[in-house]
Amino acid sequence: MKYNENFRKLSDSYVFAGINARKATAKEKWGDKLLDLGVGDVKLPLFPVVAEEMKKALDEMTTPSGFKGYSPSSGYDFLKEAIAKDYSDKGVTVRKSEIYVNDGAKDELYDIFGLLNPDSRIIVPTPCYPAVAEANLLLGNEVIYVDSDEDFIPYPPFGTAADAVYLCSPSNPSGTALDYKTLSLWVNYAISANAVIVFDGAYSDFLSDGYPDSIFRIPNAKRCSIEVRSFSKGYGFTGLRLGYSVIPEELSEAGKFKKRKSGCTDNGVSYVTQRGGLSCLSDEGRREMKKRVKYYKDNAEILRQALKSKGLKYATGDDSPYVYARCPEGFSDESFCGLLSDKLGIIATPGKGFNQQKGDYFRLSAFSPRKTIFEASDRLSEFNWLK
Repeated sequence: MKYNENFRKLSDSYVFAGINARKATAKEKWGDKLLDLGVGDVKLPLFPVVAEEMKKALDEMTTPSGFKGYSPSSGYDFLKEAIAKDYSDKGVTVRKSEIYVNDGAKDELYDIFGLLNPDSRIIVPTPCYPAVAEANLLLGNEVIYVDSDEDFIPYPPFGTAADAVYLCSPSNPSGTALDYKTLSLWVNYAISANAVIVFDGAYSDFLSDGYPDSIFRIPNAKRCSIEVRSFSKGYGFTGLRLGYSVIPEELSEAGKFKKRKSGCTDNGVSYVTQRGGLSCLSDEGRREMKKRVKYYKDNAEILRQALKSKGLKYATGDDSPYVYARCPEGFSDESFCGLLSDKLGIIATPGKGFNQQKGDYFRLSAFSPRKTIFEASDRLSEFNWLK
């Protein structure tokens, strides 16, 4: 039997699986006092408006006339129309036919890159979401890492040949958002290189005013860009799984291949989940999302202030539920994250997990109740790791 040899290009385990192993060890010492700021999973419950809409959908499913089986592979029209309206309300034109509903950004990013020919060259700015590089390695593509500058802003490598570019704004893990000028440079690069930009907007709900919340706000972006969005972070759908991508009609072949691939690998997202997504895009759902986003961003600021009090430097991007900080002098990311878990009962993510090869950064997630964040802040502020 022959297996996919590309698996041998990966580390033995996914970065967050390693964190869960460290968490299990720390749990033995700290018990219920362990503070998990590692994996970027939301901790607060669904909005009431979402739960009520999903309950109604479940009630429908108990009746012969309301029961739904397989959903359309690209999503129900009611959700795609709401997504198109959400774009329109923000001043961006997206057609219903360009929208593809899916079960979350992680799987979708793999599928989108899978539309490319194997052996494609993929530009991945670092630090970056680890699943993207690993997906491309599994697909047999060549990953070309491009370092961001000292402010964690990536710039296009003009003159370097590539078939695709991965961009995430605001970035996971740094929280840095790309402005209009920087995104315009990337669009110009993609057009000149005949490459496609895969734009990850999973954290777009966290953007401050003044930053483009869609790649399609950039002139000519529809000629070279696919946008991937998620309900996970702003709306708390990590346990439900719902997202969507937009493939412009200008990229007709990509859309054609996407439809064909969905036909042979995808039975669609459940009706109940999509009805929950519909409620997210209601006026009440948007209001709840904005309150939840502010809550998580305020959490991140509390953590930043704790690190600042200890003289630690961190990425200045504040459009994010994460804090990405430099380890104290004398520590690697692994040794410092080990100290945090052992001595402080705080689980953090090593920077190498985000393809930040120097290994001198770590990430804290602010996806927690305020009580947990205050406790983590107190422990960080009071501990002397120079002893």
